[in-house]
Amino acid sequence: MIIALAQHGHGEEAIELFEQMLAYGMKPDHITYVGVLSACTHVGLVEQGQRYYNLMQDVHKIEPTLSHYACMIDLFGRAGLLQEAHDFIRSMPIEPDVISWGSLLSSCKVHKNVELAKIAAERLLLIEPDNSGAYSALANLYSACRRWEDAAKIRKSMKDRGVKKDQGFSWLQIQNKVHVFGVEDGLHPQKDAIYGMMEKIWKEIKKMGFIPDTESVLHDLEPEVKEQILRHHSEKLAIAFGLISTPEKTTLRIMKNLRVCNDCHSAIKFISKLVGREIIVRDSTRFHHFKDGSCSCQDYCGCCSLLGIVSPASSGIGGKAFMLLRLATGKAQAFDMRKTAPLKASEQCYSESRRCPLHSTFKAWKQHGRLPWKRLEGQLSVSLSWDLRYHHISTCRWSRQNDLSR
Repeated sequence: MIIALAQHGHGEEAIELFEQMLAYGMKPDHITYVGVLSACTHVGLVEQGQRYYNLMQDVHKIEPTLSHYACMIDLFGRAGLLQEAHDFIRSMPIEPDVISWGSLLSSCKVHKNVELAKIAAERLLLIEPDNSGAYSALANLYSACRRWEDAAKIRKSMKDRGVKKDQGFSWLQIQNKVHVFGVEDGLHPQKDAIYGMMEKIWKEIKKMGFIPDTESVLHDLEPEVKEQILRHHSEKLAIAFGLISTPEKTTLRIMKNLRVCNDCHSAIKFISKLVGREIIVRDSTRFHHFKDGSCSCQDYCGCCSLLGIVSPASSGIGGKAFMLLRLATGKAQAFDMRKTAPLKASEQCYSESRRCPLHSTFKAWKQHGRLPWKRLEGQLSVSLSWDLRYHHISTCRWSRQNDLSR
């Protein structure tokens, strides 16, 4: 029950159930602790997870296994505490396995830490030389950081060694028949109706405020091409097929063999609100219950992209300086740098300034690991990427331990 609650995004309920066990005098075993540590991981409760990890050893005298170590690495990594995760791996009394290094690598990919990612990938490939996930994660990270040549070298290395990348698939069951979809899938007999439905949905959710996250397409392409690729991701096609094949108001259940990308996660929230249905997506890590425009995972480890900074020199709004973020919800929101309350939301706002007057401010945020808005305060880990062509920050990502999307 604890593990199931955690996997479905009910981390607090899982922890509450564990506390009830302790109150009733029931002794947890090593599997119970895997469940409760996973619950802390899924909702970002780092300190509480550490407390349970110590309780497991000091009070219940349970020796940690590789599963417990992996949970702790994931706990630190998802929260953006990458150095702590790496230090934890180095302090392990047993040899880290593929899952341990893979967890660190996945977190490095989310938080764009190239140096630690290289270490994690190298150690993982020493254990499992044909692991396609390690190559793909490192290549995707290079692409996300616009290091196209490095990404190309990794992909060439995969080809030379005969390592094949895992293909992403999504599937759902309609009337005892399983329908499988890939990216840009053209094999389904109802493909015209599916693509037509997706085209219609895409237009409607953009009217609602959805902004495609073109950074999720890790190739050097034009924005229009990236948006077309995003529109035809496998889970979106599966949802479109489900909508035209099932009665209104019924729940859609989609399975996916890989982790759902940021763009699909944001888009499905909008779709659930648009069509008035619950959409359940089971990806490689957890269940996501999308309903009325929100997800059961509470967007933990979601990404917030900085769309632009409007400086006093370029804003034309009385000398104010504000920034526009694409929140984890998929919406754009403008923030006045001198206030805690948001300004009016806008869909697009790119700075034309050749200089960034807030450069030093952002460096200070990165150093202290927090943002200066009361409404977004929490234990934050900030990583920044710079667009050297315009000398301003192109993306800003943070992980959070509480639900900042509210």
